[in-house]
Amino acid sequence: MDSLKYKISQLDEAPPPWRRVRGDELSVAARYPATDSVSEWGDEILALDQLLVEGFVQKPLQKVATDAGRIIDKLWQSLRLLRAFFEAQGSRLHNLRSVLKGHGPPSERAVASKQARTVHGTLRAHFTALAGEWDAAFVRILRALGMAIHPD
Repeated sequence: MDSLKYKISQLDEAPPPWRRVRGDELSVAARYPATDSVSEWGDEILALDQLLVEGFVQKPLQKVATDAGRIIDKLWQSLRLLRAFFEAQGSRLHNLRSVLKGHGPPSERAVASKQARTVHGTLRAHFTALAGEWDAAFVRILRALGMAIHPD
């Protein structure tokens, strides 16, 4: 988590056109869950998603994609434009956010929490693994977008 926050603070210091400044408030709000509560786990996934995903800006990402020779749908939002990067890393952060804090029915929340506990033992351990996946994916995304970000 500290490594991700460091990278985002570097971007905030000199934001490229495709990245919105996230600021200290969002960075402070993103933290590891302290308990094994599904509600807290969902809150922390939401905060991490807001810190990472919501910082990307759609129109400049469209230009990056078209300049790279990709044919895109003009209606794609920033997340759709980056989706291939995120999915390639096996990260489910944004989908989990939707299931846990957005549009998911209670049955999907129960399945997600059961799966996280089965694979990782606790929701905190799952969150820690997820943050690590995102840190690695974020480095690859930044490199693909031509950024020279120091790992930490």
